Amino acid sequence: MASASSSWFVSEQGKLSGPFSAERMRVLLEWGKISAEAYVCDEFNSAWIPIRQSRFSSHVQAAAVPAVPASWRRNGMVALCCAASVLWLAFLTTSG
Repeated sequence: MASASSSWFVSEQGKLSGPFSAERMRVLLEWGKISAEAYVCDEFNSAWIPIRQSRFSSHVQAAAVPAVPASWRRNGMVALCCAASVLWLAFLTTSG
């Protein structure tokens, strides 16, 4: 098992990146820069494993929700989508 100070490499869609510290891995996952489909390996090349089965799995779950595109935030599209969802749910609960 790799120590907390190990460096980590990421393989995603045929692209290799790293090395990253464990803290950097957590940040990249939380920002959605590493997908839940990626594989990771420590600096000792122990084995490539799915990131969902690694020590970073709890951060993968938090990163699994896709980010809202910046263009949607700028033009109010998020508010429109949220309002439409609320109206649809209200319709469903009252039309039963």
